[in-house]
Amino acid sequence: MVIRVEKSLKEFGQIFSKVKKLLVRSNIASGTHAIALALFGNLLPYDEFVSISGLPYDTLQTIIGNDSRYIKELNITHKVVELKK
Repeated sequence: MVIRVEKSLKEFGQIFSKVKKLLVRSNIASGTHAIALALFGNLLPYDEFVSISGLPYDTLQTIIGNDSRYIKELNITHKVVELKK
């Protein structure tokens, strides 16, 4: 793992060799962060995504909920399907 990280940092350095300063790190801090990265990397303006197991947990709601600036700016819709009992 360490060798891959060092190699990727060297590659970034070569690609951006004319930049005076460069900071590159790809750390995922939590499950919420991982899900947010996946959503933000794949959703396009006016897309719709569905939560198929009910309302997402509270920390994820701050990212994809009705108050999310990202979701509003891109006009992305979110539907929730409740689980049957």
